[in-house]
Amino acid sequence: MKNTIKLLTVAMSLAFSLNISSANAAIFNAGNLTVGDSITNLFDVPSLNNDGPDYFDTIYFNILSTFNVRIFAENVPEGFSFSRVDLLGPDSFNWLAEDSVMPIDFTNTLSAGNYQVNFKYGINTNQVGTYLGGVSVAAVPEPETYAMLLAGLGLIGFAARRRKTQV
Repeated sequence: MKNTIKLLTVAMSLAFSLNISSANAAIFNAGNLTVGDSITNLFDVPSLNNDGPDYFDTIYFNILSTFNVRIFAENVPEGFSFSRVDLLGPDSFNWLAEDSVMPIDFTNTLSAGNYQVNFKYGINTNQVGTYLGGVSVAAVPEPETYAMLLAGLGLIGFAARRRKTQV
């Protein structure tokens, strides 16, 4: 079953990459990311007179453990709209932005592995511009953290109750 999922992921990556022309794709390799890392890249938005109605920008990154990962694109210029954002890797998913001009911001828990984020967008103006795309990584709280938090709150409650009865 795992081999089937891996092959499907590779097939999706290959099929998607065949649809991307290198003339309108910016690629940023962020390397290995760990807790507290936040990488951003300023992507250039070509003019409408460039080659094609759809454009793609890609961020590659690797995480070594399970983390909460935020994927974002902000400071979007006027006349510019995202139509799709894909995350390819061990925990693949995609979502449609429905021609969204608002910033893209999505957080999900991802397991260790190599990932590729593809931003697909269209341009409705002859003006050029830039947008900021990136990935940030945060720790996933362990169950022991929640147990310690509850134990601490219980002790504080016990102490407050005991103090109240003594007064």
